[in-house]
Amino acid sequence: MRLVLIIAFLVVSVITIFIAYAHASVPKVLFFEDGQSEMYTGVERYIKDTGSKIKIVPLRIDRDLRDIEKSLSQYRRSYAVGPRTSSQVEKLLSLLEKYEIFAIAPTVTSPAVLGKSNYLLSLATSDEVQVKHIASLLADYNSILVFTDADNPVYCDAFYELLTSYLPTKKITRILVSNIDEMKITSLPTDFDAALFVTEGRKAGMMAQQLRSGGFDGVLVGSDYVYSDVLLQIGSKAVEGMIVYNLFDKASMQKKDFTDMAAAGCYDAMHVVEFLIRQGIEPRLAGEYLVGKTFSVATGSFTINENLWAERKPSFVVVENGNFVNWRGR
Repeated sequence: MRLVLIIAFLVVSVITIFIAYAHASVPKVLFFEDGQSEMYTGVERYIKDTGSKIKIVPLRIDRDLRDIEKSLSQYRRSYAVGPRTSSQVEKLLSLLEKYEIFAIAPTVTSPAVLGKSNYLLSLATSDEVQVKHIASLLADYNSILVFTDADNPVYCDAFYELLTSYLPTKKITRILVSNIDEMKITSLPTDFDAALFVTEGRKAGMMAQQLRSGGFDGVLVGSDYVYSDVLLQIGSKAVEGMIVYNLFDKASMQKKDFTDMAAAGCYDAMHVVEFLIRQGIEPRLAGEYLVGKTFSVATGSFTINENLWAERKPSFVVVENGNFVNWRGR
């Protein structure tokens, strides 16, 4: 009887140790969320497509910084996907460094945060590249109305400064969009021949509706920030013909059946995270390890440069019949 008990004890001990080891060996990856479902869609798609065993730990970042730090302190030396905006990155950057959390923010583009830390990687090009191409597109217009988003000042302020430096002789009027419901077409200037949207897609769609309803029939241009399914849904016919900067490769996204840039970016962020985990790279060494690495995934082919953002071929899309299609130029 005693022998049976000893054997039973040993079996239970082995099973307990095995379960504990299996649980501990499952990598945990943080997902910085703010209520925008498009990003998480990309994470879910990656896990479904690849059968990845990574455990996603959602962490809300639209709350007090002290509460965020309390959560982050439990996940020292981890990997993370997100955040979504440059302003959110600025808020979190010191905490990422403090707790050695390497974050891949796939669509963050502002030079105000890119290249500032070895704990932040973007899968997009810097706005220094984007704004140069948008300025070239707007070079033939004399008076430009620029809508910027009050909810993402880090991105918008740097973007606007770059734009004015590239187009010093143009008349550029900046409109700060906060509460879209309070913005009325009567409050806007009338002497402009081009409109540039540096806002999230919902605000861009609603402002385009107001512009078209007010009789404006000039060119509409959007930064990468407007590129989303929401722009098409909210803007509807008002955004037909809008030319939008595309951070990623449209054909590659279509092959993976992605229409939303944030979702595709998070899909690829998961790919890079799993690559690092499989290589056994610690988060504190990930930035240095990735420099010069090339990936070909859902958003196309890109190479990570020394500033930890992706070098890619720039492109524009245009809204046609309610869809984004490659823009072939004038």
